Amino acid sequence: MKIEPVWASDFEEWWHAYPNKGHRDWARSSWDESGPPIEDCMRTLQWQCRSDFWVRDLGKNVPWGNIWIEQAQWLLENPEPQLLDPCKSEGDWARLVDTKRKR
Repeated sequence: MKIEPVWASDFEEWWHAYPNKGHRDWARSSWDESGPPIEDCMRTLQWQCRSDFWVRDLGKNVPWGNIWIEQAQWLLENPEPQLLDPCKSEGDWARLVDTKRKR
């Protein structure tokens, strides 16, 4: 029986919330090497997913998950504290991008 690291389910929670679904295996490998704290990751994603930089140009500025992890982006500070709503699913992300595009 293979025993998953404690943070394996944390990766799944983060991956579900992360809007750029490319290169899952690379992201998983980076996650396993880094073991970032899930609370910090989710808190950072809450504001990053709503930031103009990430939403601009249909999300082309959202890095691949492995890059996000390797750059330890969970340590970044929110430059716009009013952005607190979390990205809950790809559907939420698509609706947000569509809403911002119509402005």
